[in-house]
Amino acid sequence: MKINIPNQYRPVELLPAERSFYKLDRGEFRKHLLESVGEVTIDLQKLGRESVRTTAKCCASNSCSAQMIYLSGNCSAKMKGKNTLMRMCNTVRKQTGNCKVFVVGDLSAQCREDVNSVINVHENGIVFRGEEEALSVALQVKSVHVYEGDIGFCLLKYPDIELSVYGAPFYLNVEGVTNRSLTTVHDDDVVTFEYAWSVYLTTVTLIPGIGETEYGLKSLISESSLAQQKFTVTKKTLIGCNFPAWKRKWIDKFLPGVSAIKYKYGETISADLLHWGHSDVLSDRKDARSILTIEDGFVRSIGLGTNFTTPRSLVVDDKGIHYDCSVESRIESILFNSEYTHGELELADKAIELMVENDVYKYNIQNKSDFDAPINSILVVGQVDQDKSIKYGGCGIESSFELLKRVKEANPGRFIVFKPHPDVTSKNRNNTAGQDKIGDYADLVVDDVPISELLLKCSDVHVITSLLGFEALIRGAKVHCHGMPFYAGWGLTTDYATTPRRGRQLSIDELVLGSLFVYPQYISKFGKPEVSFLKYVADLIKENEQKPKTFFTMPKAITKLINLIRG
Repeated sequence: MKINIPNQYRPVELLPAERSFYKLDRGEFRKHLLESVGEVTIDLQKLGRESVRTTAKCCASNSCSAQMIYLSGNCSAKMKGKNTLMRMCNTVRKQTGNCKVFVVGDLSAQCREDVNSVINVHENGIVFRGEEEALSVALQVKSVHVYEGDIGFCLLKYPDIELSVYGAPFYLNVEGVTNRSLTTVHDDDVVTFEYAWSVYLTTVTLIPGIGETEYGLKSLISESSLAQQKFTVTKKTLIGCNFPAWKRKWIDKFLPGVSAIKYKYGETISADLLHWGHSDVLSDRKDARSILTIEDGFVRSIGLGTNFTTPRSLVVDDKGIHYDCSVESRIESILFNSEYTHGELELADKAIELMVENDVYKYNIQNKSDFDAPINSILVVGQVDQDKSIKYGGCGIESSFELLKRVKEANPGRFIVFKPHPDVTSKNRNNTAGQDKIGDYADLVVDDVPISELLLKCSDVHVITSLLGFEALIRGAKVHCHGMPFYAGWGLTTDYATTPRRGRQLSIDELVLGSLFVYPQYISKFGKPEVSFLKYVADLIKENEQKPKTFFTMPKAITKLINLIRG
């Protein structure tokens, strides 16, 4: 996979040692890397020992082949025990023979003792130095041996230095690394240093843990690949239809390639249309050159759309829309046709773990509450009866009450927990069908309870098309779909309706990649396009932690009045 690398992100020289490379935070690191254009200056006097100074001069003139082992901190603990550290040092010792070996790093006393037990400090000229001097030493030796650490990646800039890696850092599979990993790692495709460097520089300030093994270069490359699979709007001018005035203020942020959106109502238009939500009217727009349908994303925001919370995620569909099962939508095409690499599937695992551990949902407004029900209860998820997903994907079921009644009658001995839609409980929207009879079929009605708490007691989840079914599915619940939402029909749910277009067996990881990484569009809190779904989720989690765990519920009458005024 190749990408265009802007000139300002092309490989640049490393920092001078005197800039204290390892004392910089990642934002400063990126800034200095981009500004640094000259040769690295080496202050040999700072190294302190005559033997190092002499050897360094010899190495610089290629008259000897000194080696450097770079370690940092309590390596014995980080490498999961003394044996791994000793294996690394023994390997280096066998390779070096009588050559000088420098161990550089801010090592703990225990780590120094472990190293000394393998390589004699007096015979091999080992010196212990601070990390800020590591670059100065590394640039004057023939070979560098690292377990992990950012310095190894930076040294790949210098092809004359032989780099051997014994751990599993993010750059393990970058071209130029000699892989001597002592840990179990996956065999991934080797990528060029130029590509790895560009990814590193353009994301080093964005992704938490960029230099750590749990989210490193492989993950960044996988996210970059998935981002290239997203649908891109190429039309420069669109005619916007069915957009209330408050949505027009931010819709262009999700369409960076569009120059202008002009809003029209009703008339026949021979143009490229951008329509908010699905409508029967769309099938009659034979005059339109193309139609794009846009809707809320699956991890939308912190707050309800009916409270006019600006979304951070939308989906743009050029085929249909995800909740209309009568035609193939873009997400259905993605799920049916996409094949993913091992690295991309690992991203899905990370996303699921992040969302489950931090209770990430579509609106992210749930508060902890007292909830109690018998083990093995059934959860029935309500929706807004007028919702378009019921109309176009309900497969004959027209109301939440109808679903509740059906589930109760099929499971007369089970304890039934009913959860209404947040828009209904907040009084922003209204359900009428059977509302006075819900208590006859539900043993317990819950409002603001997170799905994570509900699933502690509810083993089965019944939905029409609710996104909560998807949220329960990635949390390991048994989900029953009485309609045909986008996540049904792939062998992961118990389905009461079918569509001939689906039938491919998907894994949870494949479902997550298609529906969360590829299909939606995301923006940051600053309104900029966001490529990384993991970064997007991490930001939502951080913002939610800083936000009071209550939200303002707008009175229904005021909501209707504002909607009327705003169009």
